[in-house]
Amino acid sequence: MRSRSLLLIFIAVFSIITIAKIPLALAVPNDQGAQADGTIWDGAVDNINTPFGPATIEFNASAASLLSLSLGGSWTFKAPAANGAGLAERRLSGETYISDSRMQINLAAMRLEKALIGDVNMAITELGFTDDSRCIEASGTVQSDVLERNRSTLRWTGPTLSGPIACDGNDFIMTLSGQDDVADINFVYRLIPNGSYRSIATVKTDNPLLKTALSAEGFIADGNVMTRGFDGNWR
Repeated sequence: MRSRSLLLIFIAVFSIITIAKIPLALAVPNDQGAQADGTIWDGAVDNINTPFGPATIEFNASAASLLSLSLGGSWTFKAPAANGAGLAERRLSGETYISDSRMQINLAAMRLEKALIGDVNMAITELGFTDDSRCIEASGTVQSDVLERNRSTLRWTGPTLSGPIACDGNDFIMTLSGQDDVADINFVYRLIPNGSYRSIATVKTDNPLLKTALSAEGFIADGNVMTRGFDGNWR
């Protein structure tokens, strides 16, 4: 029994060392000009095409995760319009889980069709998704100061928006809301697995100046409720 136990330990350790030395380039698709350096144990992938610009992802694997037949560890993400860090786990089932992570998005650097300034900050408790981008589970919070920092466009300094992240069927959604003495705002942003997104912004207000400013931005009035939808592709 002792010999068998030692053999199993040897096989496990040998497997970890072997896997850890696999060049990261073999584990990362290179069809978008991405360049991998290092191993899956400790490596980086540069020039990844993302909605936030060319990105670099660094990954440091944990030996304990390999013993459980998954690849997990810490990660960092850096791009012109976003940065983040946290923990991630890639399972044999093809599912990826992100946990204890944070992400900051700089809207001004994203070169959106409608220029905006401000940040979106996300604190991810748990986020699981499949290879085809289906949302499995999501928990955490998101916050943005976009209404506070775009006063010149809206002619109004709005409140900080905040709310939860969640899965709705296979979609990933962020719901942000805020309220002040001028307006009650609700914004829902939905990422759909097919690569498209859909969002809707609703502003409830009796302020005529704000209504005029929102109308100029494409919002449709229904009494004291102003609504505008947005859609497009996120990949």
